[in-house]
Amino acid sequence: MLNWWDEALWDTCSLITLDLLVQWDAGFREHVGAPRCVAVSLSDDNLRPDTAGRLTTLVGPVVEPPDLLTTVGFLRTADLPRAVAEVDRVVYVTAAHHRLAVVTADRKLARAIAARHQRVGNMALILKELVTSRAMAAAACDSALARLAAQQEFLLPPSGPQGWTGLRSYRFP
Repeated sequence: MLNWWDEALWDTCSLITLDLLVQWDAGFREHVGAPRCVAVSLSDDNLRPDTAGRLTTLVGPVVEPPDLLTTVGFLRTADLPRAVAEVDRVVYVTAAHHRLAVVTADRKLARAIAARHQRVGNMALILKELVTSRAMAAAACDSALARLAAQQEFLLPPSGPQGWTGLRSYRFP
């Protein structure tokens, strides 16, 4: 079964989270297929070399951004705050150009993608859908969220419960 995130463009932070989840449970890879990304997400500027090495075997197609003129056009009409990272601007333009859904950890980027009426979500929503569809056990989800939280990689608001209980009512963006 194809999920919305199987053909989505993934941002760098989401790829890093995916890398952690796959390191802890190699079987998690079957839930995400071969995520798409932009080449800059795999660059030394954004990833440690060991992470980049693992991700190059995990990701699927690298999606090319549009030409410079098209990029400028998308950025002129975008409602992207200045605080959005340069790599996320590349993700935005590429997703907008190719009309791709986006998996992102950045709420500002998510809002800009949603404003274009394109599907957007994050790793927490992917976990939620996996549990809801019974593709993943709630206990496995609890374990993944707890391990991420222990490393200060919060998918859910840090002040709330870090497990299926907190995820059930979670919304993004």
